[in-house]
Amino acid sequence: AMEKFLGKLGFEHSFNAYKYNGATLVTESLFSVKYAISNRILTESPLRTYYTGDDGEFIYKNTYTLPIGYMTYNDPYGWEGSEAIGSGIDNQNSLIKNLTGISNVFTLTYENSTDTGFEVKPVKAGHLYMITKNTACDTVTVTIHGSEYTYKDLKKGGTIIDLGYATPDDVIVVSADTSMNASVYTLETSRFTEAFNILNNNSLNVSEFTNNKIKGTVNADKDATLICSIPYDKGWTVKIDGKKVKTKALGKAFLTVKVPEGKHKVSLTYVSSGFKEGAILSVAGFVIIILIMLFSQRKKKAAVKE
Repeated sequence: AMEKFLGKLGFEHSFNAYKYNGATLVTESLFSVKYAISNRILTESPLRTYYTGDDGEFIYKNTYTLPIGYMTYNDPYGWEGSEAIGSGIDNQNSLIKNLTGISNVFTLTYENSTDTGFEVKPVKAGHLYMITKNTACDTVTVTIHGSEYTYKDLKKGGTIIDLGYATPDDVIVVSADTSMNASVYTLETSRFTEAFNILNNNSLNVSEFTNNKIKGTVNADKDATLICSIPYDKGWTVKIDGKKVKTKALGKAFLTVKVPEGKHKVSLTYVSSGFKEGAILSVAGFVIIILIMLFSQRKKKAAVKE
């Protein structure tokens, strides 16, 4: 289910796996990704800044990263998202609108359906992302800020390519081995940060965090849904004020629970599927071994007496 969700958001995929390629600053925020490693130098911006690293391993810090739990006062479960090739950006737009009410955090900047090469001149400063919908297109080369980058294995179609941060003074040159049927989008900084603040201002205040347990508090102005940036799994038990509550998957991916109005203590505990059954079988097996040993000892004692 998580793989299908990632596919809708535009992540690159093969037969049974999804790669990090295709991530945007929006998905990184939703998944609580605070740091990103790049093999090339990226242009810094108000949304992403250089943190550390060199020699082909550069670490960048995302300015707007949501915590592990954040709330929405909207009904998030109506969101499905399209599975059409190249719908990743549109799906991210609709998901953010569903959670926050903010429309079009991405806007369409440029389209080219027929050419094997073209130039993009940004009309405003912002992070640019491109999608190629032609499944015959396998390799795309992008030149930005005087550096050339090549993106391969694009024949699945719909993978989101991060062109980077650009201003109206920049010219981005794009070329490919065939026509791309390309769409270029700009992440609208003001809309994105507004949506982020809506979710971040209603978040889980974590007080304890271990490998299998999370504790914290939330303060809901009204009935809300707590979204956790971890995959939905039946192994998670969520309690609000000590009482177990029903969990539900958002988009068949995120772990969520309903939260009533007011301030509450929240705990999440994970026990892997089959752990309880395995523990019971282990105890039962241990008891059987003890009984066999006792029976054998009694049998030996009886034989000695005879």
